[in-house]
Amino acid sequence: MKRWFFLVLGLIGVSSGCTRLACTFQNDLDWKLQQSEHFIFYFRANSLAERDIHRIIPEKETGFHTIINRLNVHFNGVIHYYMYNPEERGQIGADGHANAAFETVYEIYSGYLTGCHETAHVIAQQTIGSGKTQMMLEGLAVALAGPYRGNNLISEMMSDYKRSNRLIPVHELIANPGKYDEGPFYVQGGSFVNYLLEKYGSDKIKRLYTTNRDEFAAVFGTVYSIDLNQVEIEYFQNIK
Repeated sequence: MKRWFFLVLGLIGVSSGCTRLACTFQNDLDWKLQQSEHFIFYFRANSLAERDIHRIIPEKETGFHTIINRLNVHFNGVIHYYMYNPEERGQIGADGHANAAFETVYEIYSGYLTGCHETAHVIAQQTIGSGKTQMMLEGLAVALAGPYRGNNLISEMMSDYKRSNRLIPVHELIANPGKYDEGPFYVQGGSFVNYLLEKYGSDKIKRLYTTNRDEFAAVFGTVYSIDLNQVEIEYFQNIK
């Protein structure tokens, strides 16, 4: 059984254009796996993820279809989804991140459903290209994932930012992403991208996604036929 498992993992690595054993596992082969329509899930034996895999699979598949439909794209790959135990956080350095180029997600699973933020990173890169600004890279993933960190509604958080005079200008989100804490940056970037998606559709977003920050305002004006500053005014007015 163990020999068969090693062979499967090796084939997965070759098929993606990278030996995953060298690129991502670092010789860690202690995984069980289960495949769904668009994912291969990897988890530890007797873990919370193994216990909850019957709930995890439909959540991820539902998120996958939401992303595909909102972006109006086609993705024929399989996403490799590694779910580490909470005590293994040091191995991935965060609660979750995507190696989008290799259609791979690494995530800490602590017993609650985690949404589709990292899945959105994979699909966006594979179908649109590499995000050239941090605002578009993370903002699109937040917009597509819905509630921030699983249960916080973006609209409610934006209302709070507006009431407390903490709205960040869009040009600041584009030019100075490192200036702001992750929470406000992710939420406000996601809110703006979601506004563009809902009002103007996905085709224009795809062009912005691969535009660097120095050209962003000019490309925005060309793509949307309206000045970025004017859209920002309308967007801020739209926040209740």
